[in-house]
Amino acid sequence: MKNIARGTFAVVIVPVGFALVAWFCGAIILPHQLKDPVICWTVATAAAIAVDALVAMWAYSLVKAGENPDIGAAKAGAEGQELDQESHHSGTRNSRSRYHQADWHGRGRHDERAGRRRSGDG
Repeated sequence: MKNIARGTFAVVIVPVGFALVAWFCGAIILPHQLKDPVICWTVATAAAIAVDALVAMWAYSLVKAGENPDIGAAKAGAEGQELDQESHHSGTRNSRSRYHQADWHGRGRHDERAGRRRSGDG
């Protein structure tokens, strides 16, 4: 399926799913268990919202499944690594490179006092 068709299907299926679940619960299932129509339609709406959240997540994954894996976060991550390497080679540091190369104690890979790598960081 093309991406535009997937997107259109996702935009249509989410409100249709909500309407079907709300109607099915509010008009067919719950009136036999609940006497008050206000409570019946409130519970039906809550059930429809819960089911519609699942339908929306499924529709999102359907749309994202058609995208090219070479575009997006993987490419941006590779560019980010190149930027980090370039900043270390040029001798300048920015907060992004220090943040991404910090160990779990919050210290960067470079020893600030000696200007060299700490032992154990390979």
